[in-house]
Amino acid sequence: MPFPLLSDYKQSVNKHKLRHTGNKPFQCLWPSCENRFYTNSELNSHILSHNDLRSFHCTWPGCDHKTKTVSNLRKHMDYHTADPSIKKFKCKWPGCKSSFSRKNGLSVHSLRHTKEKKFVCDWDGCSKRFLVGEALRRHMSYHRAERPYRCTWEGCEKAFTEKSNMQKHFARHKEV
Repeated sequence: MPFPLLSDYKQSVNKHKLRHTGNKPFQCLWPSCENRFYTNSELNSHILSHNDLRSFHCTWPGCDHKTKTVSNLRKHMDYHTADPSIKKFKCKWPGCKSSFSRKNGLSVHSLRHTKEKKFVCDWDGCSKRFLVGEALRRHMSYHRAERPYRCTWEGCEKAFTEKSNMQKHFARHKEV
């Protein structure tokens, strides 16, 4: 009987080899989604992107960020704990001097140079495109008429699609 550790290692090596073949045998079956993946677990993580269920909540004081997966929550928590003075990811776009402490920050920033809007609204009759997935998620809340951010001012029943709009509205109550 092989050692379990050796067996796990062999399985990992085989999964890794798939990446060199370019063969992605696991296809998303969501309508109009053509994404394919090397492993079933990657596919299962991707499937979560098709719904809006965000069960994992950030516990950082004052942050109300929610994610769909534990791994995304871990990445998000890195933003709170990272040393912002270390910015090793530098933009290579001619004339741009931006740098970032996280690779993802550089990736999102780079989209602004290329203007590649790869996030597409699939709402019937809407063809809007967005640079980042978060912008598409906010946009979809308009279609679904979702207003999760409610004003907490006594007697006010307004609700908003975005937290920043609710905060601006709430500030107006204080001005009066």
